[in-house]
Amino acid sequence: MNKIIYTLFLLSFLFSDESIHRCGLELLGSSRNNTPPVCSNYIDSSEGNFRIWYGDCESTVDVSYFLNTVNATSTYLSSVAEAAEYSKSILISMGFNSEASDNDGIYDIYLSNRPNGFYGVNYPSSEGGSFIVIDNDYSGFTCGECYVTPESLELMKITVAHEFFHAIQRTYVASNAISNLYFWELSSTWFEDVAYPNVNDYINWSTYDYLVDPEQDISLYQPATGYSLALFGHYLTKIYDQTDNEQNSDIMRLIWEDFDGLGTDEALESINNVLENNYNSSFSDAWSDFNTRNIFNGQFSNMNNSIYYYEDQQYAPPSNIGNNQYISSSHTVSDITTDWGEVEIRGYQTASGDNDFFTLDLNDNQDCGTSFGGFNDFVGFLAVESMINNTCNRIYNLADLYLDSTPRTISLDLSDKFYFILANNEASTNWDYCLDIPVNYLAETSYNTADLNLDNQINILDLVLLIDVILNYEGISHLQFELIDLNNDAILNIIDAVALINIILNT
Repeated sequence: MNKIIYTLFLLSFLFSDESIHRCGLELLGSSRNNTPPVCSNYIDSSEGNFRIWYGDCESTVDVSYFLNTVNATSTYLSSVAEAAEYSKSILISMGFNSEASDNDGIYDIYLSNRPNGFYGVNYPSSEGGSFIVIDNDYSGFTCGECYVTPESLELMKITVAHEFFHAIQRTYVASNAISNLYFWELSSTWFEDVAYPNVNDYINWSTYDYLVDPEQDISLYQPATGYSLALFGHYLTKIYDQTDNEQNSDIMRLIWEDFDGLGTDEALESINNVLENNYNSSFSDAWSDFNTRNIFNGQFSNMNNSIYYYEDQQYAPPSNIGNNQYISSSHTVSDITTDWGEVEIRGYQTASGDNDFFTLDLNDNQDCGTSFGGFNDFVGFLAVESMINNTCNRIYNLADLYLDSTPRTISLDLSDKFYFILANNEASTNWDYCLDIPVNYLAETSYNTADLNLDNQINILDLVLLIDVILNYEGISHLQFELIDLNNDAILNIIDAVALINIILNT
Protein backbone atom coordinates (compact mmCIF):
# COMPACT_ATOMS: atom_id res chain seq x y z
CA MET A 1 0.00 0.00 0.00
CA ASN A 2 2.83 2.41 0.85
CA LYS A 3 4.39 1.79 -2.57
CA ILE A 4 1.09 2.61 -4.28
CA ILE A 5 0.72 5.86 -2.31
CA TYR A 6 4.32 6.78 -3.09
CA THR A 7 3.81 6.13 -6.80
CA LEU A 8 0.64 8.21 -6.94
CA PHE A 9 2.41 11.01 -5.07
CA LEU A 10 5.33 10.90 -7.48
CA LEU A 11 3.10 11.00 -10.53
CA SER A 12 1.04 13.84 -9.10
CA PHE A 13 4.04 16.11 -8.83
CA LEU A 14 5.63 15.05 -12.08
CA PHE A 15 2.53 16.27 -13.87
CA SER A 16 1.71 19.18 -11.55
CA ASP A 17 2.66 21.65 -14.31
CA GLU A 18 -0.21 20.25 -16.38
CA SER A 19 -2.85 20.02 -13.65
CA ILE A 20 -3.19 23.49 -12.18
CA HIS A 21 -1.14 25.34 -14.79
CA ARG A 22 0.88 27.42 -12.41
CA CYS A 23 4.42 26.43 -11.46
CA GLY A 24 6.44 23.45 -12.58
CA LEU A 25 8.96 22.40 -9.96
CA GLU A 26 11.22 19.70 -11.33
CA LEU A 27 12.86 18.16 -8.27
CA LEU A 28 13.74 14.69 -9.47
CA GLY A 29 17.07 16.00 -10.62
CA SER A 30 19.65 14.26 -8.48
CA SER A 31 21.53 13.44 -11.69
CA ARG A 32 21.06 17.06 -12.85
CA ASN A 33 20.51 15.90 -16.43
CA ASN A 34 18.40 18.90 -17.48
CA THR A 35 20.46 20.60 -20.15
CA PRO A 36 19.74 24.35 -20.28
CA PRO A 37 18.28 25.65 -23.55
CA VAL A 38 20.55 27.33 -26.09
CA CYS A 39 19.16 30.63 -27.40
CA SER A 40 20.42 33.15 -29.90
CA ASN A 41 19.95 36.33 -27.84
CA TYR A 42 20.30 37.49 -24.27
CA ILE A 43 20.62 40.52 -22.03
CA ASP A 44 22.37 40.71 -18.67
CA SER A 45 20.86 42.35 -15.62
CA SER A 46 22.25 45.60 -14.29
CA GLU A 47 24.16 43.89 -11.47
CA GLY A 48 25.35 41.07 -13.70
CA ASN A 49 23.75 38.31 -11.60
CA PHE A 50 21.20 37.21 -14.23
CA ARG A 51 21.15 36.49 -17.95
CA ILE A 52 17.79 36.62 -19.73
CA TRP A 53 17.67 34.46 -22.90
CA TYR A 54 15.29 34.73 -25.87
CA GLY A 55 15.21 34.47 -29.69
CA ASP A 56 15.75 31.20 -31.57
CA CYS A 57 16.19 28.47 -28.98
CA GLU A 58 16.93 24.77 -28.90
CA SER A 59 15.89 22.89 -25.80
CA THR A 60 15.38 19.42 -24.37
CA VAL A 61 13.02 20.84 -21.71
CA ASP A 62 9.70 22.52 -22.43
CA VAL A 63 10.39 21.54 -26.02
CA SER A 64 7.06 22.53 -27.52
CA TYR A 65 7.31 26.00 -25.98
CA PHE A 66 10.54 26.73 -27.90
CA LEU A 67 9.43 25.61 -31.38
CA ASN A 68 8.86 29.20 -32.53
CA THR A 69 11.15 32.18 -32.17
CA VAL A 70 10.74 33.70 -28.71
CA ASN A 71 10.16 37.43 -29.09
CA ALA A 72 10.18 39.99 -26.30
CA THR A 73 10.28 43.76 -26.14
CA SER A 74 13.28 45.52 -24.63
CA THR A 75 10.99 46.83 -21.90
CA TYR A 76 9.88 43.31 -21.02
CA LEU A 77 13.44 41.95 -21.02
CA SER A 78 14.72 44.69 -18.76
CA SER A 79 11.71 44.20 -16.46
CA VAL A 80 12.50 40.49 -16.11
CA ALA A 81 16.12 41.30 -15.27
CA GLU A 82 15.03 43.94 -12.77
CA ALA A 83 12.54 41.55 -11.09
CA ALA A 84 15.24 38.90 -10.75
CA GLU A 85 17.75 41.29 -9.16
CA TYR A 86 15.04 42.66 -6.88
CA SER A 87 13.97 39.18 -5.73
CA LYS A 88 17.56 38.16 -5.07
CA SER A 89 18.29 41.32 -3.06
CA ILE A 90 15.25 40.77 -0.84
CA LEU A 91 16.06 37.13 -0.11
CA ILE A 92 19.69 37.90 0.68
CA SER A 93 18.68 40.78 2.95
CA MET A 94 16.33 38.37 4.78
CA GLY A 95 19.29 36.08 5.48
CA PHE A 96 18.50 33.31 2.99
CA ASN A 97 21.28 31.46 1.19
CA SER A 98 22.49 32.55 -2.22
CA GLU A 99 21.46 30.35 -5.12
CA ALA A 100 23.77 27.54 -6.23
CA SER A 101 25.98 28.62 -9.13
CA ASP A 102 26.41 27.06 -12.56
CA ASN A 103 29.55 27.09 -14.73
CA ASP A 104 29.71 30.85 -15.33
CA GLY A 105 28.20 32.04 -12.04
CA ILE A 106 25.38 33.87 -13.83
CA TYR A 107 21.81 32.68 -13.17
CA ASP A 108 19.92 31.91 -16.39
CA ILE A 109 16.29 32.74 -17.09
CA TYR A 110 14.78 31.61 -20.40
CA LEU A 111 11.75 33.14 -22.09
CA SER A 112 9.45 30.77 -23.97
CA ASN A 113 6.04 30.75 -25.65
CA ARG A 114 4.15 29.18 -22.76
CA PRO A 115 0.37 28.70 -23.01
CA ASN A 116 -2.25 30.48 -20.95
CA GLY A 117 -1.89 29.81 -17.24
CA PHE A 118 1.54 28.11 -17.37
CA TYR A 119 3.49 30.59 -15.27
CA GLY A 120 7.01 29.15 -15.08
CA VAL A 121 9.29 26.24 -14.21
CA ASN A 122 12.44 25.82 -12.15
CA TYR A 123 14.79 23.07 -13.37
CA PRO A 124 17.92 21.60 -11.78
CA SER A 125 20.74 22.12 -14.27
CA SER A 126 23.35 19.75 -15.69
CA GLU A 127 25.74 22.67 -15.34
CA GLY A 128 25.10 22.99 -11.59
CA GLY A 129 22.52 25.04 -9.76
CA SER A 130 19.25 25.51 -11.61
CA PHE A 131 17.60 27.60 -14.30
CA ILE A 132 14.16 29.10 -14.87
CA VAL A 133 11.79 29.10 -17.84
CA ILE A 134 9.02 31.72 -17.87
CA ASP A 135 6.60 33.11 -20.44
CA ASN A 136 7.59 35.89 -22.81
CA ASP A 137 4.23 37.64 -22.50
CA TYR A 138 1.65 37.09 -19.74
CA SER A 139 -1.10 39.05 -21.47
CA GLY A 140 -4.37 37.15 -21.70
CA PHE A 141 -3.57 34.89 -18.74
CA THR A 142 -6.59 33.65 -16.81
CA CYS A 143 -6.85 32.04 -13.39
CA GLY A 144 -10.29 30.43 -13.40
CA GLU A 145 -12.27 32.00 -10.55
CA CYS A 146 -10.31 35.21 -10.04
CA TYR A 147 -10.57 37.19 -6.82
CA VAL A 148 -7.97 39.70 -8.04
CA THR A 149 -6.87 40.45 -11.61
CA PRO A 150 -3.18 41.31 -11.94
CA GLU A 151 -1.68 42.94 -15.02
CA SER A 152 0.52 40.85 -17.31
CA LEU A 153 3.74 42.53 -16.18
CA GLU A 154 2.77 41.90 -12.57
CA LEU A 155 2.32 38.18 -13.31
CA MET A 156 5.82 38.09 -14.78
CA LYS A 157 7.30 39.71 -11.67
CA ILE A 158 5.69 37.31 -9.18
CA THR A 159 6.65 34.36 -11.39
CA VAL A 160 10.31 35.42 -11.35
CA ALA A 161 10.12 35.86 -7.56
CA HIS A 162 8.40 32.49 -7.10
CA GLU A 163 10.74 30.48 -9.33
CA PHE A 164 13.90 32.14 -8.07
CA PHE A 165 12.96 31.30 -4.48
CA HIS A 166 12.86 27.67 -5.64
CA ALA A 167 16.50 28.14 -6.67
CA ILE A 168 17.28 29.30 -3.14
CA GLN A 169 15.31 26.43 -1.59
CA ARG A 170 17.49 23.90 -3.41
CA THR A 171 20.45 24.99 -1.28
CA TYR A 172 18.73 23.83 1.93
CA VAL A 173 17.73 20.27 1.05
CA ALA A 174 19.30 17.09 -0.23
CA SER A 175 19.42 17.04 -4.02
CA ASN A 176 17.27 13.91 -4.21
CA ALA A 177 14.56 15.16 -1.83
CA ILE A 178 11.10 14.56 -3.26
CA SER A 179 8.84 14.82 -0.20
CA ASN A 180 7.28 17.86 1.40
CA LEU A 181 6.95 19.59 -1.96
CA TYR A 182 3.83 21.38 -0.74
CA PHE A 183 6.14 23.38 1.55
CA TRP A 184 8.31 24.44 -1.39
CA GLU A 185 5.22 25.81 -3.12
CA LEU A 186 3.75 27.26 0.08
CA SER A 187 6.85 29.34 0.74
CA SER A 188 7.51 30.35 -2.89
CA THR A 189 3.92 31.52 -3.24
CA TRP A 190 4.25 33.31 0.10
CA PHE A 191 7.38 35.07 -1.20
CA GLU A 192 5.48 36.42 -4.22
CA ASP A 193 3.54 38.69 -1.88
CA VAL A 194 6.58 39.52 0.22
CA ALA A 195 8.31 40.84 -2.90
CA TYR A 196 5.23 42.34 -4.56
CA PRO A 197 2.54 42.87 -1.88
CA ASN A 198 0.14 44.71 -4.19
CA VAL A 199 -0.22 42.00 -6.84
CA ASN A 200 -2.09 39.40 -4.73
CA ASP A 201 -2.39 36.78 -7.48
CA TYR A 202 -1.76 34.07 -4.87
CA ILE A 203 -5.27 34.70 -3.53
CA ASN A 204 -6.65 33.24 -6.76
CA TRP A 205 -5.03 29.91 -5.85
CA SER A 206 -6.15 29.78 -2.22
CA THR A 207 -9.08 27.53 -3.11
CA TYR A 208 -6.79 24.94 -4.74
CA ASP A 209 -7.13 23.19 -2.12
CA TYR A 210 -6.83 24.61 1.38
CA LEU A 211 -9.89 26.85 1.72
CA VAL A 212 -12.10 24.19 0.12
CA ASP A 213 -11.03 21.50 2.60
CA PRO A 214 -9.32 23.08 5.63
CA GLU A 215 -9.53 19.90 7.73
CA GLN A 216 -7.09 17.84 5.68
CA ASP A 217 -3.69 16.89 7.08
CA ILE A 218 -1.18 19.53 5.99
CA SER A 219 1.57 16.94 5.46
CA LEU A 220 -0.59 15.14 2.86
CA TYR A 221 -0.89 18.14 0.54
CA GLN A 222 0.28 17.55 -3.00
CA PRO A 223 2.88 19.94 -4.44
CA ALA A 224 0.42 21.42 -6.93
CA THR A 225 -1.97 22.37 -4.12
CA GLY A 226 0.73 23.82 -1.91
CA TYR A 227 0.05 27.21 -3.52
CA SER A 228 -3.18 27.39 -1.57
CA LEU A 229 -1.27 27.34 1.72
CA ALA A 230 0.56 30.63 1.10
CA LEU A 231 -1.75 32.35 3.57
CA PHE A 232 -0.22 30.19 6.30
CA GLY A 233 3.18 31.68 5.50
CA HIS A 234 1.73 35.16 5.97
CA TYR A 235 0.06 34.05 9.20
CA LEU A 236 3.36 32.77 10.61
CA THR A 237 5.18 35.93 9.60
CA LYS A 238 2.62 38.37 10.91
CA ILE A 239 1.63 36.61 14.13
CA TYR A 240 5.03 35.38 15.27
CA ASP A 241 7.48 37.91 13.85
CA GLN A 242 5.00 40.74 14.43
CA THR A 243 6.44 42.96 11.73
CA ASP A 244 4.61 45.34 9.43
CA ASN A 245 7.12 44.59 6.66
CA GLU A 246 7.49 40.88 5.95
CA GLN A 247 10.89 41.54 4.39
CA ASN A 248 12.08 42.01 7.98
CA SER A 249 10.77 38.62 9.12
CA ASP A 250 12.75 35.55 10.20
CA ILE A 251 10.40 32.63 10.71
CA MET A 252 10.29 31.25 7.15
CA ARG A 253 14.07 31.36 6.89
CA LEU A 254 14.38 29.58 10.25
CA ILE A 255 12.04 26.84 9.05
CA TRP A 256 14.09 26.34 5.88
CA GLU A 257 17.26 26.18 7.92
CA ASP A 258 15.68 23.38 9.98
CA PHE A 259 14.32 21.54 6.96
CA ASP A 260 16.38 18.98 5.04
CA GLY A 261 13.58 17.72 2.79
CA LEU A 262 13.83 14.08 3.84
CA GLY A 263 11.09 12.10 5.57
CA THR A 264 7.32 12.19 5.22
CA ASP A 265 6.54 14.94 7.73
CA GLU A 266 9.86 16.73 7.85
CA ALA A 267 8.53 20.16 6.86
CA LEU A 268 5.74 19.87 9.42
CA GLU A 269 8.26 18.87 12.07
CA SER A 270 10.48 21.80 11.11
CA ILE A 271 7.59 24.23 11.46
CA ASN A 272 6.87 22.79 14.88
CA ASN A 273 10.54 22.83 15.90
CA VAL A 274 10.93 26.51 15.04
CA LEU A 275 7.68 27.48 16.75
CA GLU A 276 8.63 25.59 19.91
CA ASN A 277 12.29 26.61 20.07
CA ASN A 278 12.06 30.20 18.87
CA TYR A 279 8.52 31.38 19.59
CA ASN A 280 7.28 29.37 22.60
CA SER A 281 4.42 27.96 20.53
CA SER A 282 3.67 24.88 18.43
CA PHE A 283 2.32 23.87 15.06
CA SER A 284 -0.99 22.86 16.64
CA ASP A 285 -1.35 26.27 18.30
CA ALA A 286 -0.65 28.03 15.02
CA TRP A 287 -2.71 25.73 12.79
CA SER A 288 -5.86 25.89 14.94
CA ASP A 289 -5.63 29.68 15.27
CA PHE A 290 -4.95 30.09 11.54
CA ASN A 291 -7.96 27.96 10.61
CA THR A 292 -10.16 29.90 13.02
CA ARG A 293 -9.31 33.29 11.55
CA ASN A 294 -9.90 32.15 7.96
CA ILE A 295 -13.56 31.51 8.73
CA PHE A 296 -13.95 35.30 8.55
CA ASN A 297 -12.13 35.95 5.27
CA GLY A 298 -13.85 38.61 3.18
CA GLN A 299 -15.83 40.08 6.07
CA PHE A 300 -13.60 43.07 6.85
CA SER A 301 -12.06 45.65 4.52
CA ASN A 302 -9.14 46.59 6.79
CA MET A 303 -7.14 45.43 9.79
CA ASN A 304 -9.26 47.31 12.33
CA ASN A 305 -10.47 44.15 14.03
CA SER A 306 -9.16 41.47 16.38
CA ILE A 307 -9.42 38.63 13.85
CA TYR A 308 -7.38 39.32 10.72
CA TYR A 309 -3.72 38.35 10.68
CA TYR A 310 -3.11 39.76 7.19
CA GLU A 311 -4.74 42.50 5.17
CA ASP A 312 -5.20 40.29 2.10
CA GLN A 313 -7.83 38.28 3.96
CA GLN A 314 -10.27 40.90 2.71
CA TYR A 315 -9.83 39.49 -0.83
CA ALA A 316 -9.84 35.78 0.05
CA PRO A 317 -12.99 33.66 0.30
CA PRO A 318 -13.79 32.13 3.70
CA SER A 319 -12.81 28.56 4.41
CA ASN A 320 -15.44 25.98 3.59
CA ILE A 321 -16.97 24.55 6.77
CA GLY A 322 -19.90 22.72 5.23
CA ASN A 323 -23.43 22.75 6.62
CA ASN A 324 -23.96 24.00 10.16
CA GLN A 325 -26.10 22.00 12.58
CA TYR A 326 -29.05 23.90 14.07
CA ILE A 327 -29.31 23.67 17.85
CA SER A 328 -31.61 25.22 20.47
CA SER A 329 -30.84 23.26 23.64
CA SER A 330 -28.00 21.66 25.58
CA HIS A 331 -26.11 19.04 23.60
CA THR A 332 -22.68 17.50 23.22
CA VAL A 333 -20.20 18.15 20.44
CA SER A 334 -19.24 14.50 20.04
CA ASP A 335 -16.14 12.72 18.78
CA ILE A 336 -13.86 15.62 17.91
CA THR A 337 -11.02 13.44 16.62
CA THR A 338 -7.77 14.77 15.25
CA ASP A 339 -4.32 13.56 14.35
CA TRP A 340 -1.28 15.82 14.49
CA GLY A 341 -1.12 17.93 11.34
CA GLU A 342 -4.86 18.45 10.99
CA VAL A 343 -7.68 20.38 12.57
CA GLU A 344 -11.30 19.48 13.27
CA ILE A 345 -13.99 22.11 12.63
CA ARG A 346 -17.60 21.78 13.80
CA GLY A 347 -20.18 24.37 12.82
CA TYR A 348 -23.50 25.21 14.51
CA GLN A 349 -26.23 27.83 14.25
CA THR A 350 -28.80 28.97 16.79
CA ALA A 351 -32.34 27.96 15.98
CA SER A 352 -34.32 29.84 18.62
CA GLY A 353 -35.99 33.19 18.07
CA ASP A 354 -34.18 34.96 20.87
CA ASN A 355 -30.74 35.54 22.34
CA ASP A 356 -28.99 32.39 23.49
CA PHE A 357 -26.46 31.81 26.25
CA PHE A 358 -24.30 28.81 27.00
CA THR A 359 -21.25 27.58 28.85
CA LEU A 360 -18.86 24.77 27.98
CA ASP A 361 -17.74 21.82 30.07
CA LEU A 362 -14.02 21.86 29.34
CA ASN A 363 -12.66 19.54 32.01
CA ASP A 364 -10.10 16.91 31.17
CA ASN A 365 -12.52 13.98 31.63
CA GLN A 366 -14.41 14.62 28.41
CA ASP A 367 -12.55 12.14 26.25
CA CYS A 368 -14.43 9.96 23.78
CA GLY A 369 -13.54 6.73 25.55
CA THR A 370 -12.13 4.99 22.49
CA SER A 371 -9.02 7.12 21.85
CA PHE A 372 -6.56 9.23 23.75
CA GLY A 373 -8.18 12.45 24.81
CA GLY A 374 -9.27 15.03 27.32
CA PHE A 375 -9.32 18.79 27.08
CA ASN A 376 -5.68 19.19 28.10
CA ASP A 377 -4.64 17.20 25.03
CA PHE A 378 -6.12 19.81 22.69
CA VAL A 379 -5.62 23.40 21.65
CA GLY A 380 -8.47 25.22 20.02
CA PHE A 381 -10.89 28.06 19.65
CA LEU A 382 -14.56 28.98 19.61
CA ALA A 383 -15.47 31.33 16.76
CA VAL A 384 -18.75 33.24 16.64
CA GLU A 385 -19.97 34.62 13.32
CA SER A 386 -22.59 37.30 13.83
CA MET A 387 -25.59 37.42 11.54
CA ILE A 388 -26.36 40.96 12.76
CA ASN A 389 -23.11 42.89 12.33
CA ASN A 390 -19.62 41.71 11.42
CA THR A 391 -18.21 43.89 14.21
CA CYS A 392 -19.69 41.26 16.54
CA ASN A 393 -17.62 38.48 14.97
CA ARG A 394 -15.27 37.16 17.61
CA ILE A 395 -12.87 34.41 18.61
CA TYR A 396 -12.36 32.84 22.03
CA ASN A 397 -9.39 30.73 23.04
CA LEU A 398 -11.02 27.71 24.64
CA ALA A 399 -8.40 27.69 27.38
CA ASP A 400 -9.64 31.13 28.48
CA LEU A 401 -13.27 30.06 28.78
CA TYR A 402 -12.76 27.92 31.87
CA LEU A 403 -10.71 30.03 34.24
CA ASP A 404 -10.51 29.19 37.98
CA SER A 405 -13.12 26.44 37.53
CA THR A 406 -15.70 29.06 36.54
CA PRO A 407 -17.02 28.60 33.01
CA ARG A 408 -17.60 31.82 31.12
CA THR A 409 -21.02 32.59 29.66
CA ILE A 410 -21.12 32.96 25.88
CA SER A 411 -23.76 35.25 24.40
CA LEU A 412 -25.22 34.56 20.97
CA ASP A 413 -27.51 36.89 19.05
CA LEU A 414 -30.35 35.76 16.84
CA SER A 415 -29.22 33.22 14.17
CA ASP A 416 -25.52 33.50 15.07
CA LYS A 417 -23.23 30.78 13.78
CA PHE A 418 -20.50 29.35 15.98
CA TYR A 419 -17.65 26.96 15.36
CA PHE A 420 -15.33 24.74 17.37
CA ILE A 421 -11.85 24.51 15.87
CA LEU A 422 -9.49 22.06 17.59
CA ALA A 423 -6.16 20.35 17.05
CA ASN A 424 -4.42 17.92 19.36
CA ASN A 425 -1.14 19.09 20.80
CA GLU A 426 0.70 15.75 20.77
CA ALA A 427 3.71 16.17 18.50
CA SER A 428 5.53 12.91 19.13
CA THR A 429 3.01 10.36 17.85
CA ASN A 430 0.44 9.85 15.13
CA TRP A 431 -2.24 8.64 17.51
CA ASP A 432 -5.78 9.96 17.15
CA TYR A 433 -7.02 12.12 19.99
CA CYS A 434 -10.72 12.42 20.74
CA LEU A 435 -12.79 14.87 22.76
CA ASP A 436 -16.45 15.48 23.66
CA ILE A 437 -17.56 19.01 24.61
CA PRO A 438 -20.91 19.39 26.42
CA VAL A 439 -22.60 22.67 25.52
CA ASN A 440 -24.85 23.77 28.38
CA TYR A 441 -27.60 26.18 27.39
CA LEU A 442 -28.71 28.62 30.09
CA ALA A 443 -32.24 29.64 30.96
CA GLU A 444 -31.20 33.24 31.68
CA THR A 445 -32.83 35.58 29.14
CA SER A 446 -31.91 38.99 30.56
CA TYR A 447 -28.92 40.62 32.23
CA ASN A 448 -28.46 43.89 34.07
CA THR A 449 -26.94 46.93 32.39
CA ALA A 450 -23.10 46.96 32.71
CA ASP A 451 -22.88 43.20 33.36
CA LEU A 452 -20.57 42.79 30.36
CA ASN A 453 -19.18 39.35 31.20
CA LEU A 454 -22.66 37.99 32.03
CA ASP A 455 -21.83 36.63 35.49
CA ASN A 456 -24.71 38.46 37.24
CA GLN A 457 -22.23 40.73 39.01
CA ILE A 458 -20.90 44.17 38.15
CA ASN A 459 -17.28 44.50 39.17
CA ILE A 460 -13.70 44.96 38.01
CA LEU A 461 -13.96 41.93 35.72
CA ASP A 462 -16.47 43.80 33.59
CA LEU A 463 -14.08 46.76 33.39
CA VAL A 464 -11.16 44.55 32.35
CA LEU A 465 -13.26 43.01 29.59
CA LEU A 466 -14.49 46.44 28.45
CA ILE A 467 -10.93 47.71 28.12
CA ASP A 468 -10.03 44.65 26.01
CA VAL A 469 -13.03 45.37 23.80
CA ILE A 470 -12.12 49.05 23.43
CA LEU A 471 -8.54 48.11 22.51
CA ASN A 472 -9.87 45.65 19.93
CA TYR A 473 -8.40 42.66 21.76
CA GLU A 474 -11.74 40.90 22.10
CA GLY A 475 -15.20 40.96 20.55
CA ILE A 476 -18.63 40.80 22.13
CA SER A 477 -22.18 40.10 21.04
CA HIS A 478 -24.66 42.77 20.01
CA LEU A 479 -26.54 42.17 23.26
CA GLN A 480 -23.37 42.73 25.30
CA PHE A 481 -22.68 45.89 23.33
CA GLU A 482 -26.08 47.27 24.33
CA LEU A 483 -25.45 46.35 27.97
CA ILE A 484 -22.18 48.27 28.13
CA ASP A 485 -22.89 51.27 25.83
CA LEU A 486 -23.63 53.27 28.93
CA ASN A 487 -24.06 56.66 27.25
CA ASN A 488 -26.03 55.19 24.32
CA ASP A 489 -23.87 56.76 21.61
CA ALA A 490 -23.29 53.48 19.70
CA ILE A 491 -19.56 53.71 20.43
CA LEU A 492 -17.53 52.01 23.13
CA ASN A 493 -14.73 54.21 24.44
CA ILE A 494 -13.19 55.74 27.55
CA ILE A 495 -16.48 57.49 28.36
CA ASP A 496 -18.18 54.13 28.86
CA ALA A 497 -15.21 52.92 30.93
CA VAL A 498 -15.51 55.94 33.25
CA ALA A 499 -19.26 55.38 33.56
CA LEU A 500 -18.66 51.74 34.43
CA ILE A 501 -16.11 52.70 37.09
CA ASN A 502 -18.71 54.96 38.70
CA ILE A 503 -21.27 52.14 38.67
CA ILE A 504 -18.75 49.76 40.29
CA LEU A 505 -17.82 52.30 42.98
CA ASN A 506 -21.48 52.96 43.78
CA THR A 507 -22.46 49.27 43.88
